[in-house]
Amino acid sequence: MHLEHLSLTNLRCHDSVEVALPPGLSVFVGDNGSGKTSLLEAAYLLSRTQSFRGSRSGDLIRRGTQSVVVSGQVQSAEQAQRVAVERSRQSLSTRLGTQRDVGLMDLLRAVRVQVIDPRLHQLVDDGPSYRRRFLDWGVFHVEHGFVDAWRSYSRLLRQRNAACKAGDRRALAAFDPAYQRAALHLHELRSQYLANLADRWAAICSTYLPDLPEPSLRYKAGWPADRSLAQALTDSRQRELEAGYTLVGPHRADFVVACDGRQVRHQLSRGQQKMLIIALAAAQMFGVAHATGETPIMLLDDLSSELGANYRRALFDIARSTQGQWLMTQLEATEPVADVQMFHVEHGAVTPR
Repeated sequence: MHLEHLSLTNLRCHDSVEVALPPGLSVFVGDNGSGKTSLLEAAYLLSRTQSFRGSRSGDLIRRGTQSVVVSGQVQSAEQAQRVAVERSRQSLSTRLGTQRDVGLMDLLRAVRVQVIDPRLHQLVDDGPSYRRRFLDWGVFHVEHGFVDAWRSYSRLLRQRNAACKAGDRRALAAFDPAYQRAALHLHELRSQYLANLADRWAAICSTYLPDLPEPSLRYKAGWPADRSLAQALTDSRQRELEAGYTLVGPHRADFVVACDGRQVRHQLSRGQQKMLIIALAAAQMFGVAHATGETPIMLLDDLSSELGANYRRALFDIARSTQGQWLMTQLEATEPVADVQMFHVEHGAVTPR
């Protein structure tokens, strides 16, 4: 998958920008506040309709204007499509080819975009919600039944939570068989995907990061490993009634990022952790490409932060190996790199170098 052309209007500091993008590696270089990260935000908006920086719609819109508009030409294995997203403070409109007001699921499939931003350390430092989102993005693109499985589970979880809040033991007993089936189905999709992801990740690290300890991923189902889901639900019944919501299930799933069996945050530097997560994202690209025939677009914000020259070279080698499109930002130009298109960003203008 390749974003051939990107156009944005009234996005943060940018008035109007149009840029043609090559299919391989591109790096946007500019001072702080020049708007280079906003170019990655624009690509992300085409897929997710929101920013990866957690900004509100109003924060995206250039001061003194009413809405932000992003459009792009996306070349996939099957066709070239025009995609557009417009956000105001009160409304959202989308377009995919000739279809208007298309849903998020359609955009996610039409523009497969993953991002590595300065918050990537949440994969190793923070709670499980960030890791679940990372995991589910991959499962969504690889497993066709994931959306239906997630919707079914979410519906039953809402019903079960309502029963917990109401203190209705009889309703809980009635919901549990269907809840267990949906939960175990979702668990199976996730755990199988994570096992395949771990194998691809280990292969990438062995090839490009041989100085780092052996990496591994350990899946945590959302209930104790030494008990079945049915037993865990029985054991937690009273606590759930007291809490007023479900304490056991895939909505509490997690995975541990480790090297040599120990969590990476306890033994590796920030630069080493960053390279491991970049390799993990690349492994996810390979998995999606294998399942769909299309390599996702990777966005990498703040390329050089915490990376020395050797790791920057390893990063570019990993990126090339995916044969996908990578859009990256960095503060200052570093040593020239073969087959990488450099862009200079200044005062809202984007110029190839």
